[in-house]
Amino acid sequence: MPILPPPQIPVEPPARAPEFDPLLAFPELAALRESVRRSSWEEVAAFFDALTDPADRSFAIRVVTETPEVGGFLQRAVAAHPGSTLPRVLQGGYYVHQAWEARGSSLAKYVSAEDFAVFRRRLGIADKLLGQVTAEEPGNTDAWRLRLPVSRGLQQGTDRTRRHYLRLAAHDPHDYPAQSQLLQHLLPKWAGSWEEAFTFARQCRLVAEPGSLNPVVLAEVHLERRFNVGGEQDPAHLRRPEVVAELVDAAEHSVLHPDFRGGYHSIAAHGHFAAAFGLAGEHALAAPHFRALNGYASEFPWIDLRSLTSPGRGTAYRRLRRLAARAAR
Repeated sequence: MPILPPPQIPVEPPARAPEFDPLLAFPELAALRESVRRSSWEEVAAFFDALTDPADRSFAIRVVTETPEVGGFLQRAVAAHPGSTLPRVLQGGYYVHQAWEARGSSLAKYVSAEDFAVFRRRLGIADKLLGQVTAEEPGNTDAWRLRLPVSRGLQQGTDRTRRHYLRLAAHDPHDYPAQSQLLQHLLPKWAGSWEEAFTFARQCRLVAEPGSLNPVVLAEVHLERRFNVGGEQDPAHLRRPEVVAELVDAAEHSVLHPDFRGGYHSIAAHGHFAAAFGLAGEHALAAPHFRALNGYASEFPWIDLRSLTSPGRGTAYRRLRRLAARAAR
């Protein structure tokens, strides 16, 4: 199978906006999900063989592992291909997804003991599967990346989680999805502090290659600080001049850089900057990101903006997009 070209946000806007379904933005992902539904392992394996970008692979793994009723297919694939690690990586990803589905997105104090037990049991299965893969293939960045939310969920400690990340970074020091996962661990709502989180995000930006996704981690941490889940919100945070300047630098070095290649994460990447600049009141700076999005959206960061307007995740998107369009006139 030929190497796939870098995925791009469609130039044709969706029938409804914002459109949150990535399969409508990237038809090849819809074809991948159809291959999973038809239990065609050959087609699934060929799709991953054609993906060279680690960030795109991480997104495709999510598409497979979040497909309804995929568990049996992956179990059969593991049994039928004992010499291949890809089926076990996908099965590990499946258990990671199922674990977090059982836990939900609520703070720990709102999760029942029964749900926590299911959560930990499924993460334990994933930990074993992915640990076997990384033992066999120390350079398997897909498996190391998936071990990060496992370590966080099982509360294995910051030292162990960092070791997992460093093992991955030894093979790919610019793995954006892995950096985004480690950032979550370093936030105060999990096991870290704002100092740790911002230090790590700024290091990601410092060493980022021009046109890469890595500076987006800075937009993520600033939005997290704005909402400060589990603590007091800080609405003024994004309006600070030094924060705006840092976001401008990150955007210009990543999604607005001439060398930006696109990719399956590009919708979320532009979305983080659009949301951050919009909440900062810098609507002219948000405008190029909304133009690039062209009506498409990702679950995050918009699901975190629901409380600002209404339960609908698209309401804040539409409101900030209108303000950006006016500012750009």
